[in-house]
Amino acid sequence: MGSQSGEATDVLDKFELRGGSKHYNLSKKTQWTRNKIDTCLAWFRYQKIYGSYGGKGEQDGDAKEGCIGFGLVEVEHLYFILLVVLLFETFNTSFLELFGELKEQNESYRYAKVPSFVSWKRFERVYQNRIRIITLDNPDTAYRRALSTLSQMRGEGPLLPKLHTLRWYGLSGLGLIEPSVMFMHSSIREFVIDQMVYEVEDLEPGIFASYCATISARMPFLSCLQIGVYPSQVYEKPIVALMKQLPNLRELLVPPFPDLTQISRGLAEVPQMEIFIISTNFSHLPSSILKHSNPPECVDLRKLQQMVLYCTYVFSTRLLQNISPTAEMRSLTMDSHDPETSDNIRILILQIATKFSHLTLLHLDHKPLVYGRGRILDTLLSRPLAKDIIHFKHLIPILSGCPKIILFNLQSPYPPAIDDHDIETIAKSWPGLEEFSFCHQPVVLLLKREKRMTLKALSHFSLHCPNLSTLKLYLDATSDHIPDVISGEARRLEKLSMLDVGPSPIDENARVAYTLAHFCSTQTKLSFGNPWGYSDRIDPRINSTWRPEWKAVEAALLPKIEKQISPAEGPENEGTVITRSV
Repeated sequence: MGSQSGEATDVLDKFELRGGSKHYNLSKKTQWTRNKIDTCLAWFRYQKIYGSYGGKGEQDGDAKEGCIGFGLVEVEHLYFILLVVLLFETFNTSFLELFGELKEQNESYRYAKVPSFVSWKRFERVYQNRIRIITLDNPDTAYRRALSTLSQMRGEGPLLPKLHTLRWYGLSGLGLIEPSVMFMHSSIREFVIDQMVYEVEDLEPGIFASYCATISARMPFLSCLQIGVYPSQVYEKPIVALMKQLPNLRELLVPPFPDLTQISRGLAEVPQMEIFIISTNFSHLPSSILKHSNPPECVDLRKLQQMVLYCTYVFSTRLLQNISPTAEMRSLTMDSHDPETSDNIRILILQIATKFSHLTLLHLDHKPLVYGRGRILDTLLSRPLAKDIIHFKHLIPILSGCPKIILFNLQSPYPPAIDDHDIETIAKSWPGLEEFSFCHQPVVLLLKREKRMTLKALSHFSLHCPNLSTLKLYLDATSDHIPDVISGEARRLEKLSMLDVGPSPIDENARVAYTLAHFCSTQTKLSFGNPWGYSDRIDPRINSTWRPEWKAVEAALLPKIEKQISPAEGPENEGTVITRSV
């Protein structure tokens, strides 16, 4: 096959694969990159495309439909190319063995003999120009010696000249920073570097600065750069210098430095930015802040479409205050380390509503790890202050300012001061809602509160949000608050696949099941409980009393739904499943 490599490469320019509703046209390089795995899976699924491969080589009617203008030889060439892509995308011994036999010693690989001239030529002829993606996903030192051998022996040109994506996990403390350089060249568009050692700062500042300079020199046309090093403040300046040297940079991921002032100011010199991410991989550390009193300079990011931030809401607010309004922004995710006050949430929401009128996804949450949840429980007030509770008035700006929301997630340790009437306004304001998660996992339950949501909320979503697929609410499902379902007011949420009620109290499972049966479909999964791991500390009734009640709802719900749905009205029984996070 190696002698036919030129022909096989040409095949990629004219191959089209059709499967189901998807149309894979490999002549489009961007589509080949994004749908590579789907394409390969579809290829193996539609085996008739290449006929009786390895047999007579005759294609049947299905093969002629899926494979346009192909003979068996061309199909064999493409089949080989797909195997190469799948085999070497993840870096392992298979790639290293292309150059010679490996020996393992103390969990480390080295070459038994120096790779020969013949093996190099074979690699250049058969594989070198076909490998597009390399991922070193194991941060240990197993491949260091073999990689160093290749680095010393290779020629002046790039080792993999067609490579467009390089993902490298492990840096200088593991002896892997130098070998990564031999894969770098000007055609690479996506570069991911991840230290994957969160407990120690093992990267010398001088070495890291030199490495960043190497990245900009060898890969000047990067459009995607993700740097997941430990968020030591000394690394911020080299990253800022690097991002300024990349004129095509569209996507940037940076560590959650303790102070992100320099990064936020550096964004002003990257006006083409579309995606900006502050990594959440270090959520065991405090979230980022701005230490300087002066706000960052005004940033004109009119092409910005998505932001993911791990930082305090105060930082998020100040950053947004200095970003020009843009109609391109579609997705905002903001996670803090600790729960935020309702005042911080209110101010942040106001900034979002005034800046991004075409926003479709908003996610506001906090990310304490398991060992930090007990600490948060110890600090929360059993009787919270007004500033700790989310009120409906806090949401009004975003309801009117961002009417295209389809996914909304807002979490707080306390139940919100929201009732069913407020939910009706929300449902009417966002008719395109597909996912709605709203304070469904409180850790202080406040059972005796003035405003609460009940099962009546489902009625409003059913009337105004027909595309809703995920609904997560903390409800009061006790007998005093179970609504009477009026036949004309209830519509079934046919697309609802998940209903998560968190640690919602309940005492009459039969009435709850009857009410839910008017709104749920046979495909709805019902989830209840608390995932924090401290259910008994939050309220012992979560496990002892309410859990059995929700299990009884599970048993009764599906038969009641089927009884209400006529055969011509709904899908066949696919089962309603209840999952527990307790």
